[in-house]
Amino acid sequence: MNAQCSNIYASVYGRSREEIAASLRAVGWTTRKAGREEIEARDSISELWIDAQDPVLVHGVSEEPVATVRRLVGVFRGEHLRFTVEIYDQSDQLVAEERGEPAGTSNAGSRPSSDDSPASETPSAPGPRG
Repeated sequence: MNAQCSNIYASVYGRSREEIAASLRAVGWTTRKAGREEIEARDSISELWIDAQDPVLVHGVSEEPVATVRRLVGVFRGEHLRFTVEIYDQSDQLVAEERGEPAGTSNAGSRPSSDDSPASETPSAPGPRG
């Protein structure tokens, strides 16, 4: 990945690391065990790590963060998962956020996406990094 990559952080509820990795493999990502509990997921523009549990954390870098977030959100929504995905710039500033709730649950605190952007451009609170 080059120096212009953005940082992506996601919290995903309701699935294990292995289940999330399998879902990413199903849409073209390659995955491999990268440590005792970590799974690495890669595609041509992103390197992500899947770790922790309840919530599962998916984090890493992407040369095209908007495209990567769209793919992640598509997987998470397709599986009806509760999630938060955030993109940070090189100055560690939150630049976009997307949240999802399974159908039939409260979506309080979630902000709708702007037009065709995968995430809101107005951050409401610092993410997991601060």
